[in-house]
Amino acid sequence: AGHWQMGLAGFSVKPPEFIKTTFFRNAENLTIERNNAVELFANYYLRPDRKGLYVEAIGGPEWFLMRDDATSFSEWLTKIYLVPKVGIRIFPFREYFYIDPSIGYSFNLSSTETRTLGASTYKASRGGLLYFFQVGCRFPINKNK
Repeated sequence: AGHWQMGLAGFSVKPPEFIKTTFFRNAENLTIERNNAVELFANYYLRPDRKGLYVEAIGGPEWFLMRDDATSFSEWLTKIYLVPKVGIRIFPFREYFYIDPSIGYSFNLSSTETRTLGASTYKASRGGLLYFFQVGCRFPINKNK
């Protein structure tokens, strides 16, 4: 297994309200229609079996589809972000099923200038606290190793 785990992930979601309140300022009259991202990640586990405590860095570009509620004007806002975080991966039921709570701080590295969209003037914040909770499973592909 080894201490390191690296990969690439992507997502496309209708974000919950806390994303707007955490990562945008003066956005009360805006709706975030979509949040897309492609992110690289690297985890370092203290144990070589990749259980228990770990540190992680996630980063990449993300795109927000912003809509002004008063005028229905919309635009895509592109940002680059980096999230250092700490977590713990626990296997409560034997070897395969895990739960993985973690916490990190997202730093916005671009696009924090004031923007005007329709009747609204808003800006992306410099960052904010994020909580993560993953549920998953892992299984060996090659049992001989």
